[in-house]
Amino acid sequence: MLIYIYFVVGTVCSRFLISPIVESVFLKEQQEGYFRFLHVRIRNYVESIAFSWGEKGERTRLDELLMGVLGYQRKIVYKELPLKSMF
Repeated sequence: MLIYIYFVVGTVCSRFLISPIVESVFLKEQQEGYFRFLHVRIRNYVESIAFSWGEKGERTRLDELLMGVLGYQRKIVYKELPLKSMF
């Protein structure tokens, strides 16, 4: 009987403590994918970007995506920190 109580308590704790982290990790991975795609795009079209004086626009887009990735990474760390201190 004790094993069932342990299982139920562990499942409930896992459900409420891990679910927000999973969503944040998904969003971070999505942002990293956008960032990687933009890097590949820039590598493929670097000559066109340079000829059309588009460096500033591309730099702005890259900076925005990088800040998004770092923001999600910070959210994950802040959500994991209390869990790591509990155990």
